[in-house]
Amino acid sequence: MEQSFLWYDLETFGTNPFHDRIAQFAAVRTNMKFEIIGEPVVLYCIPSEDYLPDPQACLVTGITPRECRSKGLPEYQFAREIFNIMMVPGTTVTGYNSIAFDDEFIRNLFYRNLFDPYLREYSNGNSRWDIINLVRATHDLRPEGIIWPETDEGKPQFRLERLSAANGIGHDQAHDALSDVYATIEMAKLIHDKQPRLFNWSWKHRKKDELRKLFNLNSRPALVHSSPLLTRKEGATTLICPLGVPGEGARQGRDTMLCADLRYDPSRILDLSVEEIRKRVFLPSAMEDETHRRYPVYSIKINRAPFVAPLNSLKPERADALNIDIQKCLDNRDTLLRNQDITAKIRQVFNDPPSGSLPDDPDYQIYGGFFADGDREQFPFIHRSMEELLSMDDKSRETGIREFISGVQRMNLTQKERVSKLVSRMLGRNFGSQLRGKAAQSWKEFCQNRLIFPLLNEARDIHSFRREIEKLQSRPGLQVRDKIVLKELLEYFDELKRITLEVS
Repeated sequence: MEQSFLWYDLETFGTNPFHDRIAQFAAVRTNMKFEIIGEPVVLYCIPSEDYLPDPQACLVTGITPRECRSKGLPEYQFAREIFNIMMVPGTTVTGYNSIAFDDEFIRNLFYRNLFDPYLREYSNGNSRWDIINLVRATHDLRPEGIIWPETDEGKPQFRLERLSAANGIGHDQAHDALSDVYATIEMAKLIHDKQPRLFNWSWKHRKKDELRKLFNLNSRPALVHSSPLLTRKEGATTLICPLGVPGEGARQGRDTMLCADLRYDPSRILDLSVEEIRKRVFLPSAMEDETHRRYPVYSIKINRAPFVAPLNSLKPERADALNIDIQKCLDNRDTLLRNQDITAKIRQVFNDPPSGSLPDDPDYQIYGGFFADGDREQFPFIHRSMEELLSMDDKSRETGIREFISGVQRMNLTQKERVSKLVSRMLGRNFGSQLRGKAAQSWKEFCQNRLIFPLLNEARDIHSFRREIEKLQSRPGLQVRDKIVLKELLEYFDELKRITLEVS
């Protein structure tokens, strides 16, 4: 099976992957030598009438709902195109900070449209990767041959546009998805050319099964870990000791590994209770003082391609540059190993239920449990029906929609309410203007509720949306492009009021 990278990037209408929508998708496929295969893909998604974008996000990207309407696809067709691209056998879907951000939007997009949100991550020799932690590790462990910019505070700068500019990589249109993709490819190629062994290590250890071998809970080795949580003036890397997975009842699953930062002496928490340790682990840095110091324990998701490597990858001169005392770290590890009860206590610290939860609504239930096998076996009927509706003319589609709704109502589903609501919203988001009768009324009422009473506190409602636009319009020094974007957003606001809310 021929392996390939699918380098991709998104521009979105907000930052919450459960609620906000994708505006633009761009992808370029290369072979393992970074040679481009085929044509680049750029897709836009038409926003539906149950959603309001974040005006600030539109200012950042310059993309408005009007542009997406003129260039874009309905959400189901948009999701299908991306799903098919990512499902090419042997594909590693890769980006820059994609696992923490873009992948969550993709998962929610697939889920809302009843595509398996995880299949492209493991099926047919496929996988996912993200080079941002490799970039951090390269800066800290093997920086030679690459120019490393800094922030105004003197910390290493890992923003793609700054790294690109410092290293002569063309990136003229930051926050344009395709431009970001090309910059990501060139950054990956630069690291591969300058530090091939480090690149190959990260690539070969992108999967959780390989990472589990490193986190050997029998020997609990000292490991090198690079992460944004560790970013400081010297770098973003430390030495860690694996402690195990969270205990029974924890909100994290078996793909989570708890690790202690070995730069910190664990002896000061040995005699503390579980509750006292919990306070130290989650103590905000602003509340630290001489007697109350935070004890860093990291929850590492091994299914998110973290950068982890053996101790021997940290050379003494790089340890000095990172202000890491290797011997002190090993002594702290020995303290942990001699006191196994502290490991058990720390695992209990992470057993609390989540502090908050998403709304009890099908749109937000991607992590609320898998669909039953029997239900998933009937999804092909839904997909065939959606494909047929997309291919019909307007007159035939009205009849097709009625037959599709009747077919879904006859389906014997374990989670009938959840699936039926997702299907009805798919119909509204893709064919809202062609719904008739009860289906049309239900869709309109749903849109009204979403726009007036959004389920997430941080989501925009119809009133805060306009206030935010007007606030941005009053900002001094607005560029011409920004004025155009805000004007288009106000026009979009007026259109949604007229079509969806029917108020003047």
